[in-house]
Amino acid sequence: MDRSDKILIHMKSIQQISFGIMAAASLAACSPKVAATDAAVKDGAPDAIPCVTIRTDVPNKAFYKDVFMDGGLALSSNKNMPSLKVLGLTHEYIGVGKSTDENKAIQNSVMCCNENDANGVLLYPDGEPRFRMIYVNGGGADGHGRSIEYTGRQNLKQFVDNGGCYVGSCAGAYLIGTSYDHIHSGGYIGIWPGYVDGTSTPSWRVGYIIPEGSPLRKYSDFGGDFYIDSVTHHNGPFFQHYQQIPGTEVLAVNDYPAYKFHGYPSVIAYKADCFKGRVIPIGGHPEMVKGGERLELMCDIVRYALEGQGCAKAKAILSNGEMRRMTKSTEDEDPAHTKIGDRQCHHFVFALPKKARNIVVRLESLDNYELSLRLANGTFAFKEDAQYAAEGKDAVKELRFDELPAGTWYVGVQCESTVETKELGDHVEYSNTGILNGAAYSISVRWDNAATGRAVLAKGMDINEMIKKSINPALDGSDTDSTITRIVFRTGDRSTAGMRVDDRLRSEEPVYASIKDGVLTFTTAAAEFNSGTLPAFLFSGFSSVRSIDNLKALRTEEAETFMEMFQGCASLESIDLSGFKADRLVDANAMFKGCKLIKKIDISHFGKRPMENINNMLRLMPALEEVNLGAMEYVGWKDPNAVVANSGDKSNRTAKDRTVTIRCTRGLANAIASASLKAASVRFIDSATGEEFTPEWK
Repeated sequence: MDRSDKILIHMKSIQQISFGIMAAASLAACSPKVAATDAAVKDGAPDAIPCVTIRTDVPNKAFYKDVFMDGGLALSSNKNMPSLKVLGLTHEYIGVGKSTDENKAIQNSVMCCNENDANGVLLYPDGEPRFRMIYVNGGGADGHGRSIEYTGRQNLKQFVDNGGCYVGSCAGAYLIGTSYDHIHSGGYIGIWPGYVDGTSTPSWRVGYIIPEGSPLRKYSDFGGDFYIDSVTHHNGPFFQHYQQIPGTEVLAVNDYPAYKFHGYPSVIAYKADCFKGRVIPIGGHPEMVKGGERLELMCDIVRYALEGQGCAKAKAILSNGEMRRMTKSTEDEDPAHTKIGDRQCHHFVFALPKKARNIVVRLESLDNYELSLRLANGTFAFKEDAQYAAEGKDAVKELRFDELPAGTWYVGVQCESTVETKELGDHVEYSNTGILNGAAYSISVRWDNAATGRAVLAKGMDINEMIKKSINPALDGSDTDSTITRIVFRTGDRSTAGMRVDDRLRSEEPVYASIKDGVLTFTTAAAEFNSGTLPAFLFSGFSSVRSIDNLKALRTEEAETFMEMFQGCASLESIDLSGFKADRLVDANAMFKGCKLIKKIDISHFGKRPMENINNMLRLMPALEEVNLGAMEYVGWKDPNAVVANSGDKSNRTAKDRTVTIRCTRGLANAIASASLKAASVRFIDSATGEEFTPEWK
């Protein structure tokens, strides 16, 4: 009988099993995101805090190593598997062999605890899995379960409950259940809440069918027939009543017509929820085969197990200004405040409101261990996912930001310190074991909440004159100043340094201007600056200013005039006007006059403004190459000839081969007389259509 005949003979059984797989799709699972129950202030309120959402679709990624091989008492003492090498997985082992008091002491010091390790090799101090997966060898399930005692069995259960994966062959497969053939035993773990069926078979070679719907099909087709020959089966279990346990999936089916387990699952998988690890018991023994389809099968089983890693969890939601101390030990049974283990990552979240400023995330190691600090927006801050990080051996690490996008931020704290290892014949011996009981640390986040009141500037000319007189009493607003090289606008800043320059009758939050080392800084606790109605002359005459930082924080919706606003800023190379509004603007006279280094001006976003005066707006700008005036209308300016330069202004004629491109309406182009552009070659582009055109006067 060939393989295809075997598959056809058992199609009915397989269809029934496939139906069971489809039913299992309704297993209890976590939704992609879970909103925190903490009440959140509605957006727009004075300290608007977004609702915290903690993801439940991100698997844990931080472990000491990948796999622990359990070859303890009553089990085969295999310390490695070919599949681990194929998949490139790191591992450790115990393989103590004979049941002696000495071996039991070695096993339980590793699996349960010892004088240097209160947790056992499988668990971190907070009970989280230290390895991604445990593999349990064949042998005697009940004998092994009893040998590791209650503590060891609880550690295995906690390992899976907290997200670690479990794969076991034969005895390792029996061990997962609550009982064997309905005979309850104290040695079983119960991480699969059903009972397994015994076979009482000698060492047979059994065929495995990978049924339609099996998750293993996404990895391999096993020669095209989804069939594996000659898997050793030596008194291993099968799973006759798997359908009684929701969430159970069938991975492979026994093909052995001469015996009772024929047509029943030989390999199943079970995952209770998104936080728990996947459990895969295997009735047979493909684990030690070094090649062919049986090795391929074992590799695929391990792959699928690791895909079922439990989701990452957050320790806490941090509040603004809270310092959380992670100093508890295993025996305190307080995992939310317990120390961190070697190569483990702890996670915290915080909800950042829209107007938060001056954000500081601070980590302090309280022991002599190396910890890393990471930060990610919207997802867990594992090393590969974090946008910001502070690493190294310094005990204190900080991440500082002027501002960050509002929403849920994830903090990751990872312990880079670990044990040193020495491979012995029956187990791995550790030194530098202090880290096994955890590293204590504190974590905090704080920020300033910008006030909601309006910060309205005084008249631009008044501010300009106050600043210049503070530098030199002989200067006034019309004079130039060469000591200031940079101007900065800072919001959410409660500094009161310098002079107060807000409109005290209209401003709800004060504005201060201070000067230090050539930097003029405007500060306010509010979220933005409001220019008021008259910001004219605000930056006029600052001849050495090379940059204006955060100019977008200056709101200009109320401004009626920008007259001489940047006049004489001869060292500015560019101005970002994208945040400027022109809702009430009627006057931009000499706005950029004398900005000798600026090549491009774009005020197209001012819209279709009925401007009354832009006389000399772009005068004395020898580097100018492009102007975009958008849909600005001509409504009878005082001297439209002088938009770019007066006809008699020889100082603007620096290069007869200079080309200036002006984007504007055709009507506005006709108002700009040829006399104003004698020094340059001019191209006019219709701002509405993008077409080049020639004004009537040309």
